[in-house]
Amino acid sequence: MLSITPPDPPLRDPIVVVAFRGWNDAASAASATIATIAEQRNAERIGSVDPEEFYDFQVTRPIIDLTGPDPALTWPEVEITAIRCPDSAHDLVLVVGGEPSMKWPTFCRLLLDAVEALGVRRFVTLGALLADVPHTRDVMLTVMATEEGLVEGMDTRPPGYRGPTGIVGVLHLLAAERGMEAVSLWAPASHYAAGVINHKAELALLEGVTTATGVPFDTTGVRANAREFEEQVVEEGEAALLELNIPDLHPELVRLLGKLRFRTSYGQNVLQHSKEVAFLAGVMAAELKADVHVARRGGLLHDIGKAVDRELDGTHLELGIELLRKHGEAEKVVHAMACHHGDYEPETVEAVLVTAADALSAARPG
Repeated sequence: MLSITPPDPPLRDPIVVVAFRGWNDAASAASATIATIAEQRNAERIGSVDPEEFYDFQVTRPIIDLTGPDPALTWPEVEITAIRCPDSAHDLVLVVGGEPSMKWPTFCRLLLDAVEALGVRRFVTLGALLADVPHTRDVMLTVMATEEGLVEGMDTRPPGYRGPTGIVGVLHLLAAERGMEAVSLWAPASHYAAGVINHKAELALLEGVTTATGVPFDTTGVRANAREFEEQVVEEGEAALLELNIPDLHPELVRLLGKLRFRTSYGQNVLQHSKEVAFLAGVMAAELKADVHVARRGGLLHDIGKAVDRELDGTHLELGIELLRKHGEAEKVVHAMACHHGDYEPETVEAVLVTAADALSAARPG
């Protein structure tokens, strides 16, 4: 079920670092960390886990590739690699794969037996969870360790969780029960950007692995990727303004619009929905000789509160009104967006049109 070829010569006081894709890997931050480590340090495959015993293939399906001359089928697996680190007192063993579907006790026993046979005495698990954290802030890890000295100097918060766990939580506790030094590093990832790799969370985990193992890594590329993601958020907002010919929006509102690109509501992408509402409201305003500028602007901004409603107290409507007034939007625009849920009586044609456009887009997405 688990095959492994011990490296020759043996690894020097190796430390294992583990991540599993799926429930434990929000925004792919944990598995991306393993990939970065493996690439930088030229990891060599030494083993794998046979998927037959541990995966439900209707949940974790094999991948078929019919694009080349020779069809290929790739089964889900857990890969085990080794890294020699001459600049550190420890070599590394990396374990990465999809989270197993079944027989967790057997899987954990086999894996722990295998790494102990390699001389592993320290077991580091990586995880990432969706949280109400802005993508612009540095990430603070949640850490568990059998000894405080293993994570000394790290800027962390203690765990305060009770509930279901993934296999990394099980492995952490079982490794500790065996007397291993056990460290668990968890990074929060912005909930509104779960569909893309969160490189800030990856960076925090990579730096955490350095602390927990003593092995240094080059963070230049990961930092650049994190900056690129921040820039992408702003670019999404700017592109929406250009598409709708809406000028002079406050930079903070542009950034918040970009965040909506990574948020869904009732099955719709919120930024796409907002653009549809702006377009429809503008078209109807033109037909009725109303203020196209106000209708379009109110439509685009009608759900702006959803960019912050999981971070701040208040409904998305209340937060949206506050944001527009704070950043200098005209009261006509504020009123047009404020009426779209019926909380306020519309006093302008533009407010009625934004409400109608919102209903149309919500009823017939796209």
